[in-house]
Amino acid sequence: DLGDAFPAYRARLEEVVGAYDIQPQRVAARVWSLLWDLAALAGERSADLDVRVARAIAYIERRLGGCLPVEEVAAHVGVSHSQLIRLFRRHLGLPVVAYIRKRRVERATHLLRATDLPLAEVGRRLGIQDPSAFSRLVRTISGRNPRRIRRAAR
Repeated sequence: DLGDAFPAYRARLEEVVGAYDIQPQRVAARVWSLLWDLAALAGERSADLDVRVARAIAYIERRLGGCLPVEEVAAHVGVSHSQLIRLFRRHLGLPVVAYIRKRRVERATHLLRATDLPLAEVGRRLGIQDPSAFSRLVRTISGRNPRRIRRAAR
C-alpha cells in the first residue's frame, strides 16, 4: 500500500515503460531502480511492525486465494490464536479476520479494474466460492458492489 505515494510511482513506471522501444537497456535499469526504491519503502514500513505480525502478513498475502483460518496463520507464526489477534489489534488496529477480508477486497478491486474476469472468477481467485457472498463482502467493505467498481474503472 503506497498510499499518497502511489501516483508518483505509477507515473515513474509509465514513463519508463513508454521508452522501452527506444532504449530497452536503459528501461531495464530504471525498472530495477524503481523496484529497489519500492523494496526500500516496504522495508521501512515493515520495520515498524512486530516481526510476528510481518510474518503473518506475508503468510496471508501468499495464501489470500485460499482458505485462511486464523489458527493456521498463528501456527505458522508460532503464536497462539488469541496472541495473534492481540498483536494485529495492537499493530494494525483490526482483527486478523478483518485484515484478511480487507486485503481480499483490495485484491478484488484491483482485479475488477484491471481485468475482464467474470465476477464469480474474481471471487474464486480470492477463496470465495459463492458469487453472492463475494458481492456481499465487497459491498460491505468498500461500500460499492463489484459491478460498479468495474464500471467506474472503464
